[in-house]
Amino acid sequence: MADAGTVWGDVIGRMGLAPVMPIEDGLRYAVDTTSARVEADIHVYRDPVTVRIVIRPQRVEGSFLLAPAHVVPTPIRWKTGDVRFDERVAILAGGRAVLPRLGAAERERLLEVVGEIGAVVGSDQATLEPAMAARFTDPKDAMATLRDLVRLATRLSADPPFEELLDRWYQDDGAPSVTSAVARRVVEVLPTISEDQAATACRLILERGDDAALTLLSVMPPYACVLTAWFRLGDPLDPRVAVRVVDAWRAGSHRPAARYLVWLLAQPNDQAVHTARKLWDTPGLTDDQNFVREFLRAVKRDPPAQALRLLLQIQPRSSSVARRLARALVCYPNVEVDHRLAEWLDLQSGGVRQAGAQALAERTVNELLHGGRSDRLELVRKASEKSGELVRALVERVPTSHTSFLAPLKPHAEPDAIALIRRLGQGGTDVDDPLLFWLDRGTLPVRMEAARALANAGSPKVLGALRERASSWFFSDSAFREACRTAMEAIRKRAGGAGNLALATTAGGEISPPTENVLPLQKHE
Repeated sequence: MADAGTVWGDVIGRMGLAPVMPIEDGLRYAVDTTSARVEADIHVYRDPVTVRIVIRPQRVEGSFLLAPAHVVPTPIRWKTGDVRFDERVAILAGGRAVLPRLGAAERERLLEVVGEIGAVVGSDQATLEPAMAARFTDPKDAMATLRDLVRLATRLSADPPFEELLDRWYQDDGAPSVTSAVARRVVEVLPTISEDQAATACRLILERGDDAALTLLSVMPPYACVLTAWFRLGDPLDPRVAVRVVDAWRAGSHRPAARYLVWLLAQPNDQAVHTARKLWDTPGLTDDQNFVREFLRAVKRDPPAQALRLLLQIQPRSSSVARRLARALVCYPNVEVDHRLAEWLDLQSGGVRQAGAQALAERTVNELLHGGRSDRLELVRKASEKSGELVRALVERVPTSHTSFLAPLKPHAEPDAIALIRRLGQGGTDVDDPLLFWLDRGTLPVRMEAARALANAGSPKVLGALRERASSWFFSDSAFREACRTAMEAIRKRAGGAGNLALATTAGGEISPPTENVLPLQKHE
């Protein structure tokens, strides 16, 4: 019969173990694999030769230690609930679920290795002691056992997939201690699970709906699915919910806190209002632009009335936040919103100013169409005196039927004045006085645009003013004088020419009344 030195010498050669250091009475051999480091201590100067095998898994997350049950002198504390397994294998350390980590074939092989040969299997290391290693007389059997031991030690050193733990937890297989051990491990894993894993866990928790459901939800990350499950099974106003969403925000997850805050704002009771106030006052929360974006995204569809106070406190630091905030603010008819949007027109960011101007213009159009109050419209007129963005937004949005609102505006910038003049040139109200104002002021392009607008929308009342400017050398630019003459001809043509017989624009077939500066037809005797 071959001795241990011959058998394991053959194993060392076949597996490629190389000497790494001297030990007492021999050498240590080792080889690194992708999953573990295998060490073999060969004491060749002892009689008989002894061999000790040590396997160190590369990944260690647990604290298992298994040994043959018959060599343990004290009662075993941990039981799996599997009678056949517990009779032959003792769990010396760990106390977590063992069987869920292994498949059926692996459990059978573990029983053979631990129960008959006497290996020790744990997450830190697995061993074959000298007395155990001496039992092998065939190198092939020794190599097969060594490979199985590496596989089992590696499998036990890493946690099984979370879904596998959940599935094992909900199985009723007559081994309650195993189920309890798995439940403990599930609770340990829950705080670090991903959102997809949380969705699976919440589905199973809702299906089961036992007394431990809220305990499990309280330790899970506050993903949206977790909060939804909590709302269905427990009290959404539980203080632990607010604590968890704040923890999630600090960890970089902004959506749960934002959605929970919007839900609180929609509740009518005082407790929800108090909780929302405490959540909003969390240091650093409102300064986090990522949280602000999530809050605005959650509030935009149906903004609760209680949210206005918080929305007015948000400082838009980018155009994207300003646009989202403006869309939420325009849902409220409160006059404070107009003042807040008007303040944006003085900020340095062009994107923020544009967002405020567009929101103010939208609210102005709504006021005009529904007979809004004059004081609110006057606020917009005053704001337009210093904001070109607001003038352009009003020119684009105010309908033709309410052109009279635009007529008194006096923008300072040339592009804004030209845009306003072109808009007035489309008619819709009496634009003579506003266009005559621009005919004498501003740069040449502004005055030229005013002359063209009068040609399109001016009444015969302005013919005298145009004649005066067309013939005055004070307006030295010949192009401007020519534009005034062109405007006069266009107005006369629309008014019926020298004979003053023109079809009225309001009712076909009627004769236009006499107009200013046009001689009526003389009656011939």
